[in-house]
Amino acid sequence: MTRAIAVFTRAAPGFDALAPLRARSRRVFILVSAVAILSLIDLLLTITLAEGGGMNESNPIARLLLEHGGRSAIVPWKLLTTGLACGILLRCRNALAAEIGAWIAFGVLCWLSLHWGEYLAYYAAAVDSAQYEFPECPETWVTAYVDVP
Repeated sequence: MTRAIAVFTRAAPGFDALAPLRARSRRVFILVSAVAILSLIDLLLTITLAEGGGMNESNPIARLLLEHGGRSAIVPWKLLTTGLACGILLRCRNALAAEIGAWIAFGVLCWLSLHWGEYLAYYAAAVDSAQYEFPECPETWVTAYVDVP
């Protein structure tokens, strides 16, 4: 097939039969780069808020890793799975399926970013409205009896 394209391009000067493949390759590369960046931001927010308290991870695998291994378990898992997915998409970047997969991954991570934005706005509002002053308690609120010999 490559030979037929080469013969055809020589027959039609100025016609680049590989241009659509190069354009798809470029689009997939840009989408996969955005997916990698958004995934790293997701990882940083997950670690920061999960370790700081106040957030329960929705992903059951990530939740399990956070509960049993903490940061040292979730970071390699996230980097490995994201790297593997991005690597597969980049390896197949000239295929239509890779472009569709890259668009889907990008869409999911955009949705996740919007979700993070809503969560962070809620979190900031909750922190701003929190009462840090404790009300005065009567002396009898907590009573300790100690037997002194």
